[in-house]
Amino acid sequence: MSVHLHPIDVEIGLRLKSLRVTNRKSQAALAAALGLSFQQIQKYEKGSNRITVRRLLEISDILGVCPGYFFEGLESAASVAGATPDWKSLQTAAMIAEIPDQGLRNSLYTLVKQLADGIDPKRATTAPAGRDEDDL
Repeated sequence: MSVHLHPIDVEIGLRLKSLRVTNRKSQAALAAALGLSFQQIQKYEKGSNRITVRRLLEISDILGVCPGYFFEGLESAASVAGATPDWKSLQTAAMIAEIPDQGLRNSLYTLVKQLADGIDPKRATTAPAGRDEDDL
């Protein structure tokens, strides 16, 4: 029997994992705070178990975000069928978040954005449009 994971459940799980890693919390620590097993957190992060609204509220409170964080930009199931971040990407994001210098974090964001967009950073001189230093 094949299990079909819904793209939105997978995306919310990825956002949970990303946020947990950024906050440097283990699955076991988050599970203990919620009164769950770490296996349940694994299932949430993979999207194999759906997270109830009540549980999302608890998770949001523990990880310091508003509940809307999990739904920002989700227009439909089709909008979440993009790339899945790997472990190194999540670790890199967590390390960048630890850099105390806001200007340096903004520069790193600009560099990574240019690389992802296929722009040669040596030739680009402007910051990405529509971004503010407070956005990072």
